[in-house]
Amino acid sequence: MVAKRSTAQRLGRVLERVTQQSGRLPETPAYGSWLLGRVSESQSRRRVRIQLILTVFIVGANLIGIAVAALLLTVAFPTPSIFSDAPLWITFGVTPAYCTIALGLGTYLITHRTIRGLRWAIEEHEPTQADERATFAAPFWLAFGVLMLWVIGTGLLTTLYGLADSTFIPIVGFCVSVCGILVSTACYLFTEFALRPVAAQALEAGRAPRRAAFASRVLLPLPGGPTRARTPGVPRSSSSLIEYRAAASPAAWPAGPPGCGDRLTSARST
Repeated sequence: MVAKRSTAQRLGRVLERVTQQSGRLPETPAYGSWLLGRVSESQSRRRVRIQLILTVFIVGANLIGIAVAALLLTVAFPTPSIFSDAPLWITFGVTPAYCTIALGLGTYLITHRTIRGLRWAIEEHEPTQADERATFAAPFWLAFGVLMLWVIGTGLLTTLYGLADSTFIPIVGFCVSVCGILVSTACYLFTEFALRPVAAQALEAGRAPRRAAFASRVLLPLPGGPTRARTPGVPRSSSSLIEYRAAASPAAWPAGPPGCGDRLTSARST
């Protein structure tokens, strides 16, 4: 048996040299991803890495949310139009200006405050109970800050568009608020991912407190229906409201073949 094992090991080494490939499993990253670095990494470099990951993820999530909100306002709710039925200074002036200010200044302030709360890890100090609580609550407060920026934007745009046409009030409020909830949830999850190295250090010092179920409650599937058909709560409810509005507007339905309406009327009467 020993001879067979040694022969197999020698044959495997020869094949590795010939093919320049190894059948050995790659080493698992310490924190579950190579993006988070190694355990032996210096704290200053880790701070730069965490801040870079947070900035890229937050900016990316907000840009996607802005694009989805614009898509909903132009495609899902084409009437009234934000281009022809509202002042252009709102669509091409106030909206881009607020998005730019909130995205730039808001991202800087939120990430700076989050990194400042992790100063104990950067300076390699032993964390206190307050430091541990702040570390585990950092994803929630970051997501809350992002959500507040979307709430302010929702109120501002809903008010301005509502002054032009009251029909815009439910449409703009619905589209922007739903995107804000989804973006803040994504930021919560991204922050939890980026803070894994610091959270691991806090876990070594003490017991982790109970986390607020912010993201899980938003991402929980709605009850009812088969398991395969279950989708996250906010997207499913949003799509249901959009389908309901489309169904409540028969004028927007495509015209059927001639005589189709008469046949439907006769079928219903029978």
